Amino acid sequence: MKFKLKPQPNPLKVAIACGGTGGHLFPGVAIADALRDKGHQAILVLSDKRVDREASARIDHPSIVLPSAAWQRGTRLRFAGRLVKGLVACRSALNVHQPDAVLAMGGFTSLAPVLIARLQNRRVFLHESNTVAGRAIRQLSRWADEVFLGFDCARDSVSRLECQVTGTPVRESLRLLNREHCCRELGFDPKHPVLLVTGGSQGALGINRLVINSQPSLKEAIPNIQVLHLCGLHDSEDDIRASYEKNGIVAQIHPFFNRMDLALGAADAALGRSGASFMAELAATRLPSLLIPFPSSVDGHQLKNAHTLEGAGAAFCLEESDANPEILTLRIKTLLVDQKKRQTIQQALGHLDFPDSANRIVSHILTRLGLATEEDMTTEKQGSLKDRNSEAAESGDLKKAYSIS
Repeated sequence: MKFKLKPQPNPLKVAIACGGTGGHLFPGVAIADALRDKGHQAILVLSDKRVDREASARIDHPSIVLPSAAWQRGTRLRFAGRLVKGLVACRSALNVHQPDAVLAMGGFTSLAPVLIARLQNRRVFLHESNTVAGRAIRQLSRWADEVFLGFDCARDSVSRLECQVTGTPVRESLRLLNREHCCRELGFDPKHPVLLVTGGSQGALGINRLVINSQPSLKEAIPNIQVLHLCGLHDSEDDIRASYEKNGIVAQIHPFFNRMDLALGAADAALGRSGASFMAELAATRLPSLLIPFPSSVDGHQLKNAHTLEGAGAAFCLEESDANPEILTLRIKTLLVDQKKRQTIQQALGHLDFPDSANRIVSHILTRLGLATEEDMTTEKQGSLKDRNSEAAESGDLKKAYSIS
């Protein structure tokens, strides 16, 4: 099959399908940034969901918006109708932008771009960030030129020989954080511990209930704890705030928060779900965490993700069905107070971090298209940044110490 490729020296154009969730969007943006740094262009393919609208306001790449078409039981007709609309809109957009390749980050937003790209004889690349491939990636892998993986164990669920373990890209700004600055920007006292609580776009309700029930024991165990609680859009922000006030805990509550760099930079530990993109951010920031997998995640992939990190000594895992205030408080206190355990976890996180993930993916794409430079190949072969960051993690806690009184 012949693939369309513009003659050089025109810059490469890659359409990156990364809409639907922050877990797809932010890694896609990191790759778009890496493409731009090498003189090429990315066009982001987003959905019409609120999470994309909120986040896209801070993104300086051109974008295409497609109708959301998530597959759910009992919604086949609606899914089919939205998919047809997405295919028509996508074909029109790709005809206008004329990308040389499509990179799909998973989820329903990947379907139309990959199908249209293949019909138009364009190159197709996929990225799977989870430890087990999702439905979209499994189905689309048959048409892909290459599949990039966040974890090597995901190979077993992708029926492709052309797989490369690249890690999951994160925003470069996450590697330049200063805890004291982030705390002051958010209004927290940097001398006291900060816990980040987040359930993501789907799993906030269960996390919210658990944390509310645990507040008295958390206050007793860690009297000066501070909490940044991202409660999602489907729960009462006022009720959660009132609960913190009742228990005398300094807290900030946000339904949606678009400065995750500040949140991760200020936090000394995190309590959240185990989406792969969030885990990559934990590794990049060396942030100890208690992961409570979303029970309804497709194919149980969040549980597998959390078990992978726990097995590597890089996090605690607690299933929601087993969670109670006593065990949650014990785990959180360990993550915030036990400096030896914190250091061990941070060392393990360093070994799971891929600082050059976005550049690796870009280098593979350029190589496939015959555009790789000597610099690109050197970056791919060395992987030196990952080694240096892993060694740096072994030097100890990357956060400033604080007092527990």
